[in-house]
Amino acid sequence: MAPSDKFIPPRPEAVGLMIEQLIGRRVTTKDAKPFVPGPSAKSYVGVYRTDQGALTAAVVMDLPLAANAAAALVMVPVGAVAESVRAGQLNPNLLDNLREVMNVCTRFFSLPGKPHVKLQEIVLCPPALPAEVGALVARPNAALHTELAIAGYGGGRLSLVA
Repeated sequence: MAPSDKFIPPRPEAVGLMIEQLIGRRVTTKDAKPFVPGPSAKSYVGVYRTDQGALTAAVVMDLPLAANAAAALVMVPVGAVAESVRAGQLNPNLLDNLREVMNVCTRFFSLPGKPHVKLQEIVLCPPALPAEVGALVARPNAALHTELAIAGYGGGRLSLVA
């Protein structure tokens, strides 16, 4: 984002409320340390770009949060979450659900009068993120780092970076 398009991170409660409204379950939040995906911290990274292809932002969810949010969206049994975490990735149905959750996160990066921002892709990490995305995640201009807990499921860590 250009300096005039500065991302102002939302409060953790705003992220929790947005996910709560989407999935219809209570979501609690608390501040967390920055979460950087890597070999010992499997995660899904949503990549957000303008219509012109400029990288704008990323949402990083650790594997447990990605699985819990995706399952809670359509009330998939909790056992599917544990199965996904053991497998180290989401099955195709849960990945589709995660896409919906990540798509709704676009609202945190959309600024009135600025270029349209959309979810371009979701990347499982590891393997390594594309260099441009990895650099943004490692050294964002602005970020929110939070832990979320979804009632009846579980939780994990989330970072919004721009």
